[in-house]
Amino acid sequence: MLRKVLIFLSCNFLVACDPIHRAEIINDSKAELLLEISFNEKHLHEGYYAAFQNNFPGFEQVTALSIDTVNHVNLYRLLPEEIFPLHDAIAKDPDFSIFDQIRILKEDTLVFSSAEELEAAFSHPQERLWTLRIH
Repeated sequence: MLRKVLIFLSCNFLVACDPIHRAEIINDSKAELLLEISFNEKHLHEGYYAAFQNNFPGFEQVTALSIDTVNHVNLYRLLPEEIFPLHDAIAKDPDFSIFDQIRILKEDTLVFSSAEELEAAFSHPQERLWTLRIH
């Protein structure tokens, strides 16, 4: 029994030490935004996209307005001053290659059609934080 407790505590300690890495889209505008996210089927491993069909993993409050499971396109609403958690993982930088395209629908729509475009659009204000502020 003591051995099981020590193994549990050791595993818990190892997981607790890994920092969270985040990429967030922040709505700094006064208007509601729509995010149309197209997932790259080639870069999604088995079962990963299924996690996005109901909500963003770890963020149950983020639910899709619509889901196209054939084309792997989800539509999300982002209210003023809300933060959309595009990436949230332990000890793993954002992998923008899982997205074919991200469209931010507003008066002047923004379109990011490659991992390179997305990476360039995000600022990196802290060691484990990437942000894209929409004004």
